[in-house]
Amino acid sequence: MINERRKGISTIEMLIVIAIVGFLVILIAAIPNSIRLISRARHQSLVREIINKELETKRSIGYINLANGTQTIGDQRLSTLPGGVGETLIEDCDELICTDNEDVKKITVTVSWNEAGSAKQQAVVTFISEGGLN
Repeated sequence: MINERRKGISTIEMLIVIAIVGFLVILIAAIPNSIRLISRARHQSLVREIINKELETKRSIGYINLANGTQTIGDQRLSTLPGGVGETLIEDCDELICTDNEDVKKITVTVSWNEAGSAKQQAVVTFISEGGLN
């Protein structure tokens, strides 16, 4: 008996190779989008950290030392955001909200940056009162 080996590729082997190559193509095509999503999440997290730090700073100053007006945020981390800028707006509480003439300041912290050619902005509004909120 002669032991003959057949040379070539079976249909199943060919289908397995095609499936593996297709999976790799899909995986490689998704990499740029994944990198973009990671970058976006990193930027948003950094913006939240900057805003929270600015709010903590304003709270530690106390109501009596809060002067109305717009102030630029000096956090150095803003430079790591593409086109990152930030400002804090301090103003007296609106009469529709503070109906009993409470001593309350409205604080709006806004951070703006560019994300893939699109302008992004996140703002947080809070209130600081003399003696704390009841």
